[in-house]
Amino acid sequence: MSLDTTRPLEELEGISWGEPTYSSYVVVTYHRIRKKRLFDLTNEELRLGISQQMSLPYLLPIALERLSKDPFVAGDFYPGDLMASVLRVPNEALIGRPEWVVAIKRIAAEFFAVSSQQDGSWRETILPILSEAQARFTENFP
Repeated sequence: MSLDTTRPLEELEGISWGEPTYSSYVVVTYHRIRKKRLFDLTNEELRLGISQQMSLPYLLPIALERLSKDPFVAGDFYPGDLMASVLRVPNEALIGRPEWVVAIKRIAAEFFAVSSQQDGSWRETILPILSEAQARFTENFP
């Protein structure tokens, strides 16, 4: 699939959700994300969408492209939070997408190879979370 990043998810998926009917941060933000052109999405919007397993065929390729340039690219939480979301993508979304699995493995290898360069606090608090996510991913996609 060739991804037209000049179009919003609503157009690409052919589904308009209308206005949010529930005022949680996630619901309101994701409704807004669906109206933005893909190339305008922020790293945080990608992280949120991928974490919520929304529109993965459209959001995951963009995230992988950004992560291939900088595996530590961050949304709003910490360096590597987008990588954490990608490592947690459900297996079902990756089946039949060997190019995504290969890209995730390559990016994760680069990420963990240089993770020791992060500050001590990050290594103590964030690295274990990412290591656990990576171990589950590797277990499912050896």
